[in-house]
Amino acid sequence: MGSHNYARAGGTWRVERPGLQEFHRLPRLPSQYPHRMNIGIDGRAFQGRRTGVGRYVFELCKCLDYLLPDASFYIYSNVPVEMPVISDRWILRVDSLDLSKRMKPVVWLKLRCGEMCRSDDLDVFWGPAALLPGLSRDIQTVITVHDLAFKVAPETMSIPHRWAHNLFFVTFCTQRCESA
Repeated sequence: MGSHNYARAGGTWRVERPGLQEFHRLPRLPSQYPHRMNIGIDGRAFQGRRTGVGRYVFELCKCLDYLLPDASFYIYSNVPVEMPVISDRWILRVDSLDLSKRMKPVVWLKLRCGEMCRSDDLDVFWGPAALLPGLSRDIQTVITVHDLAFKVAPETMSIPHRWAHNLFFVTFCTQRCESA
């Protein structure tokens, strides 16, 4: 396949070493869906000042936009966020419930985000911060695990994030992996 940036595994492409600056060299992926694929994304990584994980997710979204030209992307958040890609295929869904804006983002994800996703006929939901909302079993899910700080260095996390990871992370991984 030439460079080490991509590999074919089981009929699908996967990025082995995401050289984000060189993503335009990767082949665009053909659609395997009879309709435009709808991908939901947890937008909490785009809230506030962008840090390491937020920057990484922001750049990965640009790669996804290029690699999946037949997909629509839905960013879910409880507050307005900067969109990683400006396109009619990228839709920002901000929760209109006033109480949502005052919720901790982790609490909002678990209590409100899943409800918002139901109206968008999603095929896939990506949790770039290792947690997912309550979703229908029909929706495929992908999570990105950046580290295991909640286990090895819990003091580095805020109490709500530590609580959420301890409560939901292992349970989610166990349930979803068993059903896959």
